[in-house]
Amino acid sequence: MGESKDLHEVYPGLSGPEARKRMERDQREALKAKRERAKLEERMKSRERMTHGTSKAIQAQAEERRRVDHLLKRDRENAAQDRDRELAREIERNGGKVSESEIADGPTAEQLSEAGPGGFRKVAEVGRGDAREGATVYRRMSVSTARRMHDRGQIDADQLKVCEWYDLAHERAGLKGRIGSVDLQKEVFASPTARAMFTPQQLEAQDEWRFVRSRMTTSKLKFFDAIVIKGIPLGRAMRFAQKGRPGALRLFRQLCDAAFSAAEEIGALD
Repeated sequence: MGESKDLHEVYPGLSGPEARKRMERDQREALKAKRERAKLEERMKSRERMTHGTSKAIQAQAEERRRVDHLLKRDRENAAQDRDRELAREIERNGGKVSESEIADGPTAEQLSEAGPGGFRKVAEVGRGDAREGATVYRRMSVSTARRMHDRGQIDADQLKVCEWYDLAHERAGLKGRIGSVDLQKEVFASPTARAMFTPQQLEAQDEWRFVRSRMTTSKLKFFDAIVIKGIPLGRAMRFAQKGRPGALRLFRQLCDAAFSAAEEIGALD
Protein backbone atom coordinates (compact mmCIF):
# COMPACT_ATOMS: atom_id res chain seq x y z
CA MET A 1 0.00 0.00 0.00
CA GLY A 2 2.82 2.41 0.84
CA GLU A 3 4.60 1.76 -2.50
CA SER A 4 1.39 2.36 -4.48
CA LYS A 5 0.92 5.64 -2.66
CA ASP A 6 4.49 6.72 -3.54
CA LEU A 7 4.01 5.75 -7.20
CA HIS A 8 0.77 7.71 -7.31
CA GLU A 9 2.59 10.80 -5.97
CA VAL A 10 5.42 10.44 -8.52
CA TYR A 11 3.17 9.53 -11.44
CA PRO A 12 -0.18 11.16 -10.78
CA GLY A 13 -2.97 10.17 -13.17
CA LEU A 14 -1.55 6.67 -13.79
CA SER A 15 -2.82 3.46 -12.37
CA GLY A 16 -0.60 1.30 -10.24
CA PRO A 17 0.67 -1.09 -12.99
CA GLU A 18 1.18 1.76 -15.45
CA ALA A 19 3.08 3.82 -12.85
CA ARG A 20 5.31 0.83 -12.08
CA LYS A 21 6.09 0.33 -15.76
CA ARG A 22 6.89 4.05 -16.12
CA MET A 23 9.16 3.86 -13.08
CA GLU A 24 11.04 0.85 -14.47
CA ARG A 25 11.42 2.59 -17.83
CA ASP A 26 12.73 5.75 -16.14
CA GLN A 27 15.19 3.70 -14.12
CA ARG A 28 16.49 2.01 -17.30
CA GLU A 29 16.88 5.37 -19.01
CA ALA A 30 18.66 6.84 -15.99
CA LEU A 31 21.06 3.87 -15.92
CA LYS A 32 21.64 4.22 -19.66
CA ALA A 33 22.35 7.95 -19.27
CA LYS A 34 24.78 7.21 -16.43
CA ARG A 35 26.64 4.72 -18.61
CA GLU A 36 26.77 7.21 -21.48
CA ARG A 37 28.21 9.87 -19.18
CA ALA A 38 30.83 7.38 -17.95
CA LYS A 39 31.79 6.53 -21.54
CA LEU A 40 32.01 10.24 -22.44
CA GLU A 41 34.22 10.96 -19.41
CA GLU A 42 36.50 8.04 -20.31
CA ARG A 43 36.81 9.29 -23.92
CA MET A 44 37.69 12.77 -22.62
CA LYS A 45 40.32 11.34 -20.27
CA SER A 46 41.73 9.19 -23.07
CA ARG A 47 41.92 12.25 -25.31
CA GLU A 48 43.73 14.18 -22.57
CA ARG A 49 46.21 11.33 -22.14
CA MET A 50 46.81 11.22 -25.87
CA THR A 51 47.31 14.98 -25.96
CA HIS A 52 49.68 14.83 -23.00
CA GLY A 53 51.56 11.92 -24.59
CA THR A 54 51.82 13.79 -27.88
CA SER A 55 53.22 16.89 -26.16
CA LYS A 56 55.72 14.74 -24.28
CA ALA A 57 56.75 13.06 -27.53
CA ILE A 58 57.20 16.47 -29.18
CA GLN A 59 59.27 17.65 -26.21
CA ALA A 60 61.38 14.48 -26.30
CA GLN A 61 62.00 14.96 -30.04
CA ALA A 62 63.09 18.56 -29.43
CA GLU A 63 65.46 17.47 -26.65
CA GLU A 64 66.88 14.74 -28.88
CA ARG A 65 67.49 17.28 -31.67
CA ARG A 66 69.27 19.58 -29.23
CA ARG A 67 71.37 16.66 -27.97
CA VAL A 68 72.34 15.63 -31.51
CA ASP A 69 73.14 19.24 -32.45
CA HIS A 70 75.34 19.53 -29.36
CA LEU A 71 77.19 16.31 -30.23
CA LEU A 72 77.73 17.43 -33.82
CA LYS A 73 79.01 20.82 -32.67
CA ARG A 74 81.34 19.17 -30.15
CA ASP A 75 82.64 16.78 -32.82
CA ARG A 76 83.35 19.70 -35.17
CA GLU A 77 85.22 21.53 -32.41
CA ASN A 78 87.21 18.41 -31.50
CA ALA A 79 88.07 17.83 -35.17
CA ALA A 80 89.28 21.43 -35.49
CA GLN A 81 91.40 21.05 -32.35
CA ASP A 82 92.85 17.80 -33.70
CA ARG A 83 93.81 19.53 -36.98
CA ASP A 84 95.44 22.43 -35.11
CA ARG A 85 97.30 20.02 -32.82
CA GLU A 86 98.57 17.94 -35.74
CA LEU A 87 99.71 21.11 -37.52
CA ALA A 88 101.60 22.24 -34.39
CA ARG A 89 103.27 18.85 -34.12
CA GLU A 90 104.32 19.04 -37.77
CA ILE A 91 105.82 22.47 -37.12
CA GLU A 92 107.72 21.09 -34.12
CA ARG A 93 109.03 18.12 -36.14
CA ASN A 94 110.36 20.56 -38.72
CA GLY A 95 112.26 22.51 -36.06
CA GLY A 96 109.69 25.21 -35.34
CA LYS A 97 108.79 26.51 -31.88
CA VAL A 98 105.39 25.66 -30.44
CA SER A 99 103.99 25.68 -26.90
CA GLU A 100 103.20 22.58 -24.90
CA SER A 101 99.48 23.42 -24.92
CA GLU A 102 99.46 23.41 -28.75
CA ILE A 103 100.65 19.82 -29.01
CA ALA A 104 99.36 18.23 -25.78
CA ASP A 105 96.19 16.14 -25.73
CA GLY A 106 94.14 17.98 -23.13
CA PRO A 107 90.72 17.01 -21.77
CA THR A 108 87.80 17.24 -24.16
CA ALA A 109 84.93 19.66 -23.62
CA GLU A 110 82.79 16.74 -22.45
CA GLN A 111 85.41 15.68 -19.91
CA LEU A 112 85.67 19.23 -18.61
CA SER A 113 81.89 19.52 -18.24
CA GLU A 114 81.57 16.17 -16.43
CA ALA A 115 84.70 16.41 -14.29
CA GLY A 116 82.89 18.03 -11.35
CA PRO A 117 84.52 20.27 -8.71
CA GLY A 118 88.30 20.13 -9.05
CA GLY A 119 88.10 17.67 -11.93
CA PHE A 120 90.80 19.41 -14.00
CA ARG A 121 93.05 22.33 -13.22
CA LYS A 122 95.09 24.50 -15.58
CA VAL A 123 98.74 24.66 -14.61
CA ALA A 124 101.62 26.53 -16.22
CA GLU A 125 104.69 24.41 -16.86
CA VAL A 126 108.01 25.00 -18.59
CA GLY A 127 107.87 23.91 -22.22
CA ARG A 128 109.92 21.03 -23.58
CA GLY A 129 113.22 21.77 -25.31
CA ASP A 130 112.98 24.88 -27.46
CA ALA A 131 109.23 25.31 -26.84
CA ARG A 132 108.05 28.50 -25.22
CA GLU A 133 107.91 28.68 -21.42
CA GLY A 134 104.67 29.02 -19.48
CA ALA A 135 102.61 26.69 -21.65
CA THR A 136 99.14 26.01 -20.23
CA VAL A 137 98.37 22.34 -19.73
CA TYR A 138 95.75 20.41 -17.78
CA ARG A 139 96.22 18.18 -14.79
CA ARG A 140 93.51 15.91 -13.43
CA MET A 141 92.74 16.64 -9.79
CA SER A 142 91.47 13.93 -7.43
CA VAL A 143 88.42 14.82 -5.34
CA SER A 144 88.16 12.80 -2.14
CA THR A 145 84.96 11.17 -0.95
CA ALA A 146 85.05 13.36 2.16
CA ARG A 147 85.28 16.48 -0.04
CA ARG A 148 82.26 15.34 -2.04
CA MET A 149 80.34 14.71 1.18
CA HIS A 150 81.21 18.22 2.34
CA ASP A 151 80.09 19.70 -0.99
CA ARG A 152 76.75 17.90 -0.55
CA GLY A 153 76.36 19.28 2.98
CA GLN A 154 76.74 15.89 4.68
CA ILE A 155 79.71 16.94 6.84
CA ASP A 156 80.90 20.34 8.06
CA ALA A 157 84.22 22.15 7.53
CA ASP A 158 85.88 20.80 10.71
CA GLN A 159 84.92 17.25 9.83
CA LEU A 160 86.32 17.68 6.33
CA LYS A 161 89.51 19.19 7.76
CA VAL A 162 90.19 16.23 10.02
CA CYS A 163 89.40 13.76 7.22
CA GLU A 164 91.96 15.41 4.95
CA TRP A 165 94.51 15.51 7.79
CA TYR A 166 93.87 11.83 8.60
CA ASP A 167 94.43 10.75 4.99
CA LEU A 168 97.56 12.90 4.66
CA ALA A 169 98.93 11.65 8.00
CA HIS A 170 98.44 8.08 6.82
CA GLU A 171 100.51 8.87 3.74
CA ARG A 172 103.19 10.79 5.68
CA ALA A 173 103.47 7.83 8.05
CA GLY A 174 104.60 5.65 5.15
CA LEU A 175 101.63 3.34 5.56
CA LYS A 176 99.95 3.98 2.21
CA GLY A 177 102.69 2.49 0.06
CA ARG A 178 104.19 4.07 -3.06
CA ILE A 179 105.98 1.17 -4.75
CA GLY A 180 104.09 -0.41 -7.63
CA SER A 181 106.23 -3.56 -7.67
CA VAL A 182 109.10 -4.77 -5.52
CA ASP A 183 111.93 -7.19 -6.22
CA LEU A 184 111.55 -9.60 -3.32
CA GLN A 185 115.26 -10.45 -3.53
CA LYS A 186 116.13 -6.92 -2.43
CA GLU A 187 115.73 -5.23 0.94
CA VAL A 188 114.10 -1.80 0.89
CA PHE A 189 114.65 0.62 3.77
CA ALA A 190 113.51 4.18 4.34
CA SER A 191 116.83 4.93 6.03
CA PRO A 192 119.52 2.68 4.46
CA THR A 193 122.25 3.75 6.87
CA ALA A 194 120.22 2.75 9.93
CA ARG A 195 118.52 -0.11 8.07
CA ALA A 196 115.18 1.20 9.39
CA MET A 197 111.89 0.58 7.61
CA PHE A 198 110.65 4.09 8.51
CA THR A 199 112.30 7.48 8.86
CA PRO A 200 112.02 9.46 12.11
CA GLN A 201 109.48 11.75 10.44
CA GLN A 202 107.36 8.77 9.43
CA LEU A 203 107.52 7.33 12.94
CA GLU A 204 106.37 10.66 14.38
CA ALA A 205 103.49 10.78 11.89
CA GLN A 206 102.56 7.22 12.86
CA ASP A 207 102.38 8.20 16.54
CA GLU A 208 100.01 11.07 15.77
CA TRP A 209 97.87 8.97 13.43
CA ARG A 210 97.57 6.10 15.91
CA PHE A 211 96.78 8.47 18.78
CA VAL A 212 93.83 9.86 16.84
CA ARG A 213 92.67 6.33 15.98
CA SER A 214 92.82 5.37 19.66
CA ARG A 215 90.13 7.95 20.46
CA MET A 216 87.71 6.48 17.91
CA THR A 217 85.45 3.43 18.17
CA THR A 218 87.80 0.57 17.36
CA SER A 219 85.17 -1.63 15.73
CA LYS A 220 84.24 1.18 13.32
CA LEU A 221 87.75 2.11 12.15
CA LYS A 222 87.41 -0.08 9.05
CA PHE A 223 84.31 1.90 8.08
CA PHE A 224 86.09 5.25 8.64
CA ASP A 225 89.22 4.13 6.74
CA ALA A 226 87.11 2.89 3.83
CA ILE A 227 85.70 6.38 3.25
CA VAL A 228 88.65 8.60 4.20
CA ILE A 229 91.65 6.57 3.02
CA LYS A 230 90.26 4.28 0.32
CA GLY A 231 87.76 6.81 -1.01
CA ILE A 232 84.83 4.38 -1.01
CA PRO A 233 81.45 6.19 -1.23
CA LEU A 234 79.19 6.11 1.81
CA GLY A 235 76.61 3.94 0.04
CA ARG A 236 79.17 1.15 -0.42
CA ALA A 237 81.15 1.69 2.78
CA MET A 238 78.09 1.50 5.04
CA ARG A 239 78.30 -2.31 4.95
CA PHE A 240 81.35 -1.98 7.23
CA ALA A 241 79.21 0.03 9.68
CA GLN A 242 76.42 -2.57 9.57
CA LYS A 243 73.88 0.24 9.40
CA GLY A 244 71.56 1.82 6.86
CA ARG A 245 72.54 5.02 5.10
CA PRO A 246 71.14 7.47 7.73
CA GLY A 247 72.75 5.55 10.59
CA ALA A 248 76.03 5.22 8.69
CA LEU A 249 76.14 8.97 8.04
CA ARG A 250 75.50 9.73 11.73
CA LEU A 251 78.25 7.28 12.71
CA PHE A 252 80.69 8.82 10.25
CA ARG A 253 80.01 12.28 11.67
CA GLN A 254 80.59 10.98 15.20
CA LEU A 255 83.89 9.41 14.17
CA CYS A 256 84.92 12.67 12.49
CA ASP A 257 84.14 14.62 15.66
CA ALA A 258 86.13 12.18 17.78
CA ALA A 259 89.07 12.38 15.38
CA PHE A 260 88.89 16.18 15.31
CA SER A 261 88.99 16.43 19.13
CA ALA A 262 91.96 14.06 19.33
CA ALA A 263 93.86 15.83 16.54
CA GLU A 264 93.26 19.21 18.21
CA GLU A 265 94.47 17.79 21.51
CA ILE A 266 97.93 17.11 20.07
CA GLY A 267 97.96 20.25 17.91
CA ALA A 268 97.99 18.28 14.67
CA LEU A 269 95.55 20.59 12.90
CA ASP A 270 97.48 23.83 13.57
